[in-house]
Amino acid sequence: KVLVGKDGWLFMAQETDEYNCTDYIRNLKVFTKKELEKWRETLEQRQRWLGRLNIQYLFIIVPNKSTIYPEYLPGYIRPVHRKSLMDQLFEFLGEKSTIPILDLRQALLAAKKEYPVYSKTDTHWNEYGAYIAYKEIIDFISDYFVAITPLPLSRFEITRVNRRGGDLAILLSLQKAILRENIIL
Repeated sequence: KVLVGKDGWLFMAQETDEYNCTDYIRNLKVFTKKELEKWRETLEQRQRWLGRLNIQYLFIIVPNKSTIYPEYLPGYIRPVHRKSLMDQLFEFLGEKSTIPILDLRQALLAAKKEYPVYSKTDTHWNEYGAYIAYKEIIDFISDYFVAITPLPLSRFEITRVNRRGGDLAILLSLQKAILRENIIL
C-alpha cells in the first residue's frame, strides 16, 4: 500500500484492490475518447443544474503528492505515457467544453520552493498547501465576486512542529518514533 521514495518520502502505492496509485503515477492508463466524453457530459450536466440555481460551477482536481514531488519517487518509477490522466482531461475539456477549470499544479509547484506543500509521510497536503489552493480558488472566483480577495499569507503564522508521521507512516506502523517529521502549520 505504501511506496517508499527518496529521502524518507512516502507515497500511496495501492489505495484499493481496484485502484493502483503506482499505475496512475506511471501514466499507465490513457483515457478513451468515450471516457473523456463521459467526463464532459457529466461535468456539463452539473454546470447546467447549478446554473439553473444561479450557482457558478468550478471544476478542480487536487493533484496527488506524486504530481508535485516526482523527484522523491523511487528511480525505478518511470512514466509509460507522456501525459497523465489529469493532463488528458484538462486538455480535452479546454478544447471541447466551457467548464471553468482551475489547475492547481503550477501554483503548488511554485509554492513548494518556499515551504513544503505536502507532508513527507502523508497523502494529504499540509496547511501551507491548503493555503495555496485557497488563494488560487479565491483569485479565480474573484472574477465572479469582485468583493472577495484572499487573505495574504502574512496574516498567518507559519510554524514547524515535530509530530508523528502521517497516514502513510501509520500504514507501516512506524508513525510514532521512526517516521516522525517536521510539518508546516
